Amino acid sequence: MFGVGEPRAGLRRCGCAHAWVTSPQVLTALGDLAQAQGDAGHALACYQESLTLHAKIGNKLGVAACFAGLAQRASTQGQPEQVARLLGAAAARICCAFDDCRIRSRCSSCQSSCSRANAGFSD
Repeated sequence: MFGVGEPRAGLRRCGCAHAWVTSPQVLTALGDLAQAQGDAGHALACYQESLTLHAKIGNKLGVAACFAGLAQRASTQGQPEQVARLLGAAAARICCAFDDCRIRSRCSSCQSSCSRANAGFSD
């Protein structure tokens, strides 16, 4: 994974070394595009860089989008266990993003899922 302090290096690795591509949302979209074009390596690099940036700024929905993209990539690589883990992490991040989430109030395991998801990222 690319370090938080080196987004330019990550952008060069994923082939997008333009000043305007420092947005984590753009990197996620580029990962989606690379995935759709069958370029798993480029998709992984973009998702990882975007995930790092979203986590750094505390954007839980952005982190969830990256996890979902990584899950899609894992599904094309024949990794069903990784898909399940990534989709679970994405769902937990979405739930944690909303303090009044209806899912949270109905799901007894949501609070522990959110705690586990939060353990990997500082808000």
